[in-house]
Amino acid sequence: MKKSNNKGFGLLEAVLAIAVLVIVVASTVTLSRMSIKSSAISLDRVQAYYLAQEGIEAVRQIRDTNWLSSAGNPWLNDVCVDCYCLAGPEYTSGNYWQLSTDLEKYKNVVLSNKTFTRTISILSPESGVDTSLKGFGIQNTNNNKLKKVEVKVTWKAYNQDWSTVVVTYLSDWKPTF
Repeated sequence: MKKSNNKGFGLLEAVLAIAVLVIVVASTVTLSRMSIKSSAISLDRVQAYYLAQEGIEAVRQIRDTNWLSSAGNPWLNDVCVDCYCLAGPEYTSGNYWQLSTDLEKYKNVVLSNKTFTRTISILSPESGVDTSLKGFGIQNTNNNKLKKVEVKVTWKAYNQDWSTVVVTYLSDWKPTF
């Protein structure tokens, strides 16, 4: 019978097998953590986009309500024009949206235990916008006929600041007879 001189070879195999196993488990855990983080950031981005879109729709609703009003309100009545409106829309007792500059009350929106800050800017469009919108039949000969609405939503996640911006242009398209 021959004696084998492979003492310690089983130990070396075991150490290598454990090292490979640790590398596989560590990379799986890291990949899982990155996937969960990416999913959470995607959820935050979707929620922020919907909050920004809600702000755009609130300003549209104010414009449309002013047009339908029997008092003949100007289309931009109750909208802070050429200023930075730090507010979020709210429902009033008449089920109409309104913008408020009460920062303490309306600045932050909490969704899924995350605080989003929404700002709504309604500005006169910068020069050069008129030519890009002529294809849509919008003539801005009078600066009161076209306004730029920009809604920015910011939040903090994973020790980083994030933001989403939605921009649209609103016009006084209601015909006057």
